[in-house]
Amino acid sequence: MSFEERVNALMVCADHHLEQMDLLEDPERSEPLSPWDRRQLTSHRGSLRRVLERAAEFGIKIGIVEE
Repeated sequence: MSFEERVNALMVCADHHLEQMDLLEDPERSEPLSPWDRRQLTSHRGSLRRVLERAAEFGIKIGIVEE
């Protein structure tokens, strides 16, 4: 896998987990998170952390910037 392909794959993974976390952490949400939603949020955070660690193994530094 080329460097560019690795970066693209890692970015797709990171984007997916960030999008899912945003949906779960939506400030407009009227009801509190269910136990299932809390587990999903924890899982997405852990997966994002692993994506960032994997990127670092390849010498790729990915930062998260709030827009």
